Amino acid sequence: DRFTEVARLLSGEPTATPEHGVAWVRRLVADLDLPPLAAYGLTAADVPGIVAKAKPASSMKGNPATLEDDELAAILTAAIG
Repeated sequence: DRFTEVARLLSGEPTATPEHGVAWVRRLVADLDLPPLAAYGLTAADVPGIVAKAKPASSMKGNPATLEDDELAAILTAAIG
């Protein structure tokens, strides 16, 4: 599937799974010392507005998984930190 292919491309491992891809991205974020979105002033109060604007965005149309509003909100909330 698409997630397995991405994991294999990112890791360079021909047997990588989607979980390996997630671990690779987490290591990259840690290695780059990327701050949570709260460092840029985002708060939980911003989540509903951002989700509403994200849904119709062209970048969402290319997402391999259709995400519901609550799923988008949970991802954004986690990224806020």
